[in-house]
Amino acid sequence: MKLIENHFTKAHAFVFLGIWLCFTALTYWISDHGIEPYDHTKLVFLTTLGTILGPMTGAISRDCQSCCLAFSISLLPYCGAILILGTAPLFIKLPFRRGASPLRMALWIVGLLGSFLGGIVSFGHALC
Repeated sequence: MKLIENHFTKAHAFVFLGIWLCFTALTYWISDHGIEPYDHTKLVFLTTLGTILGPMTGAISRDCQSCCLAFSISLLPYCGAILILGTAPLFIKLPFRRGASPLRMALWIVGLLGSFLGGIVSFGHALC
């Protein structure tokens, strides 16, 4: 019995790109308006580039200041767990076929949102 299958499709890639681009734009806007003048351009660039790292963006926006880094790392297990729970069904054979594809897509979206929203939460600590 085959337990592992690949159900990652082009649609999943497009959903990832769409969500990632939206959060990248939001991260740019937040960091551009929230980061202090000291090394502003460099930190805005690095923070925007680091959007893919989810909750670590808050720490990046403060140049990995110890308290911001600790807060971002404390978010990592939760965001990572949500991302893993959303990604695992793409590679595990489900016991049913009917409705499996929409369920996989919904879980994928929730997983991505959980990871990227961790970045927004980390900004709450870093930029306040």
